[in-house]
Amino acid sequence: MKKILASLLFLSVLVPSFSFAQNLPSDADEAKELLEKGLEAGEEQVPELIKKMWEEDVLPVWNKMFEWFKSHIWSKFMAWFNEKVTPEIEERTPHLEEEFEKETEEAKEELPVVGKSLWDKLKEIFQQ
Repeated sequence: MKKILASLLFLSVLVPSFSFAQNLPSDADEAKELLEKGLEAGEEQVPELIKKMWEEDVLPVWNKMFEWFKSHIWSKFMAWFNEKVTPEIEERTPHLEEEFEKETEEAKEELPVVGKSLWDKLKEIFQQ
């Protein structure tokens, strides 16, 4: 894929430069001007080439891979998940809710103490 991109990039610069050339450049300034025109044409054409490759080559492959994954892997995973994991979650949910309530109550009790001590520490810092 990298070789294809490099070849397309090279051709997108090289081919337009030939179209601008009526004959070969006679000195370095003409060659530089010809190369600049070729680069300008390449800058205009390369984004379209990349967009076309993306839409015609890359996306269809990714879509096929996604559809294959969805039909062969995802369906099996979801069947396993629903069979093994979902009952375990449903079994543990009441216990987790109780633990959450206990933790919430403990946090409500500890919060004023922690907040007060933090405020006292800040006061001490600023008084020094």
